[in-house]
Amino acid sequence: MVAGNPHDEDEEQYEEVEGEFEDDDEEEYVEGEEYEDDEEEEEDGEVEEVEDDDKEEDVEEIPQRAGGAPGGSYIRGLEPLPARGGPAAPARRPAEAVKDWTGMQQMPKPTRLAIMQLIDEMKGQGKKSLTVLLLGKGGVGKSSTVNSLLNERVANVAALQSDVARPQVIARSTVDFTLTLIDTPGLLEADAVSDAMLSAIVYALRDKTVDAVLFMDRLDSYRVDASDVQVIEGVTRVLGRAIWTSAVIGLTHGRLTSLPGNMPYGEYVERRHEALRDAIRRHGDAKGAQLPLALVENATRAPSDAAGEKLLGNDQPWRPDAFRQLVAAVDRGGFRYDAKAVKRADPNKRRRWLIPLILAAQVAFKLLVLDRVLEEDSVTGDAYGPYEADLVEKERARLPVLKERARKRREAEQERKKALKEAPHLRHVILADSDDEEDEEEEEEEEEE
Repeated sequence: MVAGNPHDEDEEQYEEVEGEFEDDDEEEYVEGEEYEDDEEEEEDGEVEEVEDDDKEEDVEEIPQRAGGAPGGSYIRGLEPLPARGGPAAPARRPAEAVKDWTGMQQMPKPTRLAIMQLIDEMKGQGKKSLTVLLLGKGGVGKSSTVNSLLNERVANVAALQSDVARPQVIARSTVDFTLTLIDTPGLLEADAVSDAMLSAIVYALRDKTVDAVLFMDRLDSYRVDASDVQVIEGVTRVLGRAIWTSAVIGLTHGRLTSLPGNMPYGEYVERRHEALRDAIRRHGDAKGAQLPLALVENATRAPSDAAGEKLLGNDQPWRPDAFRQLVAAVDRGGFRYDAKAVKRADPNKRRRWLIPLILAAQVAFKLLVLDRVLEEDSVTGDAYGPYEADLVEKERARLPVLKERARKRREAEQERKKALKEAPHLRHVILADSDDEEDEEEEEEEEEE
């Protein structure tokens, strides 16, 4: 489902859509400006989930506590812990308020037409929505890419602030079509994959079908390192290998011009894409995944074409092609989190039914084979060499007696423990009797020898 170039096609079929945009009286979008319908920001600059109109208060009073007790309150950021008393309640899902896609009106005309053509193709196939999940390490540009794809400032991006605190669901609607982007936190915490972040993503994806997964990294990262492998393995372990079927590799900083060894831009991009794709196939158990590439350029000072679209290092606009790759991923079936499938694929839980069988086989081997071998070895020789034939026969004759004596010793030990448990105040008497029995056994052994 890859659309053709809208520059070369007859634009008459889009005049109706263009008229809708031109007749709209909303003010022109200016990057950096704040609008009344934008999400509310906290005092420290952190943007919470996109809500409808009302901003959440820091402490939300609710009529009942979790569990039914009245008069509880919850503090933002501490869900699902109750502020006072009562058992914890389930955390709220990320907000999914659908707003008009106003940012599309300010996109360059060729980009807008390309997106509308893709939307028309999807609607022609009965598909009226597109849901995209963005995954990756922190600081690779996931939130900036969300802003660029929508042409709106929906996620706060600062120089020293690399990630959202939790998954955010941003939904935009235009001409009876809904685009939903799920922005997620970085998956690394202190050089290790954060299971807490992955669990938050799992919760955000429950009962939701993802049409395309945009796995983000940077074009100017010259190699796949251990942290990349950790992220790939963590995503596969928690979300399942099926997530890579609908994945698109997104590389930010697509305007990169300083290339190692003066390598041609196209060759470098191909090598970087191939390295990351091979790592996902190898460490994500996704040998058959296509994993196409979408280059991204979010820099505000990046060069633009005559229409105003930001250009990549090959002087091509990036946004139309990125949307084509995301729409094409729909044909690969999408992704829906399946906890049972993930559990079945977990190597630590596969074939667990074999554990009792293996244990039984080990016990049988010890009783039927190993113990007999050890007994035979004990009667035929010692550390100084093999016994004479007559001594071997004598030791074999003593073996049943030794076994019986060991059995009686075990039974006596069990009875002594039982007696100590029932009458601890007679401990000294019980232990004295035990010592007498041991002395008698030693005397019997000396007489036999």
